[in-house]
Amino acid sequence: TQRARIQMIKSNPGDHRLYHASFGLAPEILRGHFSQFGKVLDVYIPKERISGKAKNYGFTTFEADKGVMGALAFGDQHEIGGVSVAINRAGTRPQRGEDE
Repeated sequence: TQRARIQMIKSNPGDHRLYHASFGLAPEILRGHFSQFGKVLDVYIPKERISGKAKNYGFTTFEADKGVMGALAFGDQHEIGGVSVAINRAGTRPQRGEDE
């Protein structure tokens, strides 16, 4: 039912994620930009295992799908800190250990 579907969406914030290029942008800058679309729970930029340097992509998790939809409605390219950043809906967050 629609009600069960809405409840499932609310209970799994890992589904409310954007994938984005990051190109050296700090998580705080990304959080500030994406917070205009909804409450941001997390900004994650993975790091290279050996060098520890930030990779050129990341994920922003919103409290609700409204944030993802708002960011996507704004466009698939966002100007953030003088950088053109491509965005897209991300898949479900992997369970711990699945991405290792």
